[in-house]
Amino acid sequence: MKKFIVIVFLVSFYACDVMSDISRNELYYENIIKNEIPQQFKKILIASYGPSSTKLFVQEISETLKQEIEKKGIIVEEIFLGNDSESSNKNYNSLLLSKEFDGLLFIIPESNSIVTERTQPMLGFEPRSIKQQQRLGFKMFNKKSLDTPIWRSLIRVNINITQSKNYSNIGSKIIKDMIGNYLLPK
Repeated sequence: MKKFIVIVFLVSFYACDVMSDISRNELYYENIIKNEIPQQFKKILIASYGPSSTKLFVQEISETLKQEIEKKGIIVEEIFLGNDSESSNKNYNSLLLSKEFDGLLFIIPESNSIVTERTQPMLGFEPRSIKQQQRLGFKMFNKKSLDTPIWRSLIRVNINITQSKNYSNIGSKIIKDMIGNYLLPK
């Protein structure tokens, strides 16, 4: 009986260790340029670009931000500009002429994306983790001055991209900082 209890304890300990490693996420956030002048945007355009390894990640964050910003009564439109800087620049320039907006939130990959998949067989099932390491920059522009950002932040993440709560956590940090920098109403 004692051996059985010891085995159950060891298996439980191992299972907890594996599950905590699979669910462990890292998020580093830094505000680089602070905004001191209150903004009153009516329509914000969220634009992003990046390779396919970044695209899904950025689109999930963009959608989370869109939902939170719309709760503030601001119209939001999302656009993906392309996979590389050449096509993105071309699309960006045509975008400025064709879209109606007064605020532009630009999401920029600042590092290559590293995606890893891990499974850990345990007691007949295999918990799965797909983690992405990425640095993303967020720049906010007023349409009156698209050459100089009025706010800028940087996130560095190592998260399980299959867990939607991670996008909510990232979005909450960005929204909180945007409110604190007078870009969104409280």
